[in-house]
Amino acid sequence: MSYRPKRYGDLTEEQRVTLEDIRRRHKEEHDALSESFYQKKRSAGVSPQEQAAFDAQHDAIHQKYEQEMLQTGLLEEYDELEEMSIGLTEMVADINRTREQQGQKPLEIKETQEG
Repeated sequence: MSYRPKRYGDLTEEQRVTLEDIRRRHKEEHDALSESFYQKKRSAGVSPQEQAAFDAQHDAIHQKYEQEMLQTGLLEEYDELEEMSIGLTEMVADINRTREQQGQKPLEIKETQEG
Protein backbone atom coordinates (compact mmCIF):
# COMPACT_ATOMS: atom_id res chain seq x y z
CA MET A 1 0.00 0.00 0.00
CA SER A 2 1.05 3.56 -0.67
CA TYR A 3 0.00 6.94 0.66
CA ARG A 4 -1.04 10.10 -1.15
CA PRO A 5 -2.48 13.43 -0.08
CA LYS A 6 -6.23 13.53 0.32
CA ARG A 7 -8.00 15.77 -2.17
CA TYR A 8 -8.13 19.32 -0.89
CA GLY A 9 -11.90 19.47 -1.44
CA ASP A 10 -12.38 16.45 0.85
CA LEU A 11 -10.61 18.08 3.80
CA THR A 12 -12.42 19.73 6.68
CA GLU A 13 -11.66 23.37 7.41
CA GLU A 14 -9.53 22.29 10.37
CA GLN A 15 -7.57 19.88 8.16
CA ARG A 16 -7.02 22.62 5.58
CA VAL A 17 -5.60 24.92 8.25
CA THR A 18 -3.35 22.09 9.47
CA LEU A 19 -2.22 21.32 5.92
CA GLU A 20 -1.35 24.95 5.23
CA ASP A 21 0.59 25.13 8.50
CA ILE A 22 2.53 21.97 7.65
CA ARG A 23 3.27 23.24 4.14
CA ARG A 24 4.42 26.63 5.48
CA ARG A 25 6.74 25.07 8.07
CA HIS A 26 8.08 22.57 5.51
CA LYS A 27 8.83 25.37 3.04
CA GLU A 28 10.55 27.48 5.71
CA GLU A 29 12.72 24.58 6.86
CA HIS A 30 13.45 23.48 3.30
CA ASP A 31 14.36 27.00 2.19
CA ALA A 32 16.60 27.55 5.22
CA LEU A 33 18.51 24.37 4.42
CA SER A 34 18.64 24.93 0.66
CA GLU A 35 19.47 28.62 0.37
CA SER A 36 23.00 28.54 1.75
CA PHE A 37 23.78 25.13 0.26
CA TYR A 38 22.84 26.13 -3.29
CA GLN A 39 24.54 29.48 -2.94
CA LYS A 40 27.78 27.68 -2.03
CA LYS A 41 27.22 25.08 -4.74
CA ARG A 42 26.89 27.80 -7.40
CA SER A 43 29.81 29.88 -6.19
CA ALA A 44 32.54 27.60 -4.79
CA GLY A 45 31.13 24.16 -5.39
CA VAL A 46 30.48 21.41 -2.86
CA SER A 47 32.18 18.16 -2.12
CA PRO A 48 30.48 14.79 -2.60
CA GLN A 49 30.31 14.53 1.21
CA GLU A 50 28.59 17.91 1.47
CA GLN A 51 26.15 16.89 -1.25
CA ALA A 52 25.41 13.61 0.53
CA ALA A 53 24.87 15.41 3.84
CA PHE A 54 22.53 17.89 2.19
CA ASP A 55 20.59 15.10 0.47
CA ALA A 56 20.20 13.25 3.78
CA GLN A 57 18.98 16.39 5.57
CA HIS A 58 16.65 17.22 2.68
CA ASP A 59 15.15 13.71 2.75
CA ALA A 60 14.78 13.87 6.54
CA ILE A 61 12.82 17.13 6.30
CA HIS A 62 10.50 15.64 3.71
CA GLN A 63 9.98 12.45 5.72
CA LYS A 64 9.30 14.43 8.90
CA TYR A 65 6.52 16.43 7.30
CA GLU A 66 5.12 13.44 5.44
CA GLN A 67 4.90 11.60 8.77
CA GLU A 68 3.15 14.59 10.31
CA MET A 69 0.67 14.64 7.44
CA LEU A 70 0.01 10.94 7.94
CA GLN A 71 -0.50 11.37 11.68
CA THR A 72 -2.94 14.25 11.19
CA GLY A 73 -5.04 12.34 8.64
CA LEU A 74 -4.00 14.34 5.59
CA LEU A 75 -2.78 11.29 3.66
CA GLU A 76 -4.86 8.38 2.50
CA GLU A 77 -3.83 4.82 1.83
CA TYR A 78 -4.36 3.43 -1.66
CA ASP A 79 -3.50 0.33 -3.62
CA GLU A 80 -1.16 1.47 -6.37
CA LEU A 81 -1.35 -1.82 -8.28
CA GLU A 82 -5.14 -1.78 -8.27
CA GLU A 83 -5.22 1.78 -9.59
CA MET A 84 -2.69 0.93 -12.28
CA SER A 85 -4.79 -2.10 -13.28
CA ILE A 86 -7.89 0.07 -13.57
CA GLY A 87 -5.96 2.53 -15.74
CA LEU A 88 -4.71 -0.28 -17.95
CA THR A 89 -8.22 -1.69 -18.36
CA GLU A 90 -9.52 1.75 -19.37
CA MET A 91 -6.64 2.21 -21.81
CA VAL A 92 -7.25 -1.18 -23.43
CA ALA A 93 -10.95 -0.34 -23.76
CA ASP A 94 -10.05 2.92 -25.55
CA ILE A 95 -7.63 1.07 -27.84
CA ASN A 96 -10.23 -1.58 -28.60
CA ARG A 97 -12.84 1.03 -29.56
CA THR A 98 -10.37 2.46 -32.07
CA ARG A 99 -9.40 -1.01 -33.31
CA GLU A 100 -13.06 -1.92 -33.82
CA GLN A 101 -13.62 1.30 -35.81
CA GLN A 102 -10.73 0.23 -38.03
CA GLY A 103 -12.08 -3.30 -38.43
CA GLN A 104 -9.40 -4.93 -36.28
CA LYS A 105 -9.82 -7.55 -33.60
CA PRO A 106 -9.80 -6.30 -30.01
CA LEU A 107 -6.79 -6.80 -27.79
CA GLU A 108 -7.02 -9.18 -24.86
CA ILE A 109 -4.97 -9.00 -21.69
CA LYS A 110 -4.60 -12.25 -19.85
CA GLU A 111 -3.13 -12.63 -16.40
CA THR A 112 -0.71 -15.52 -16.19
CA GLN A 113 0.00 -17.66 -13.17
CA GLU A 114 3.64 -18.11 -12.25
CA GLY A 115 5.00 -21.18 -10.58
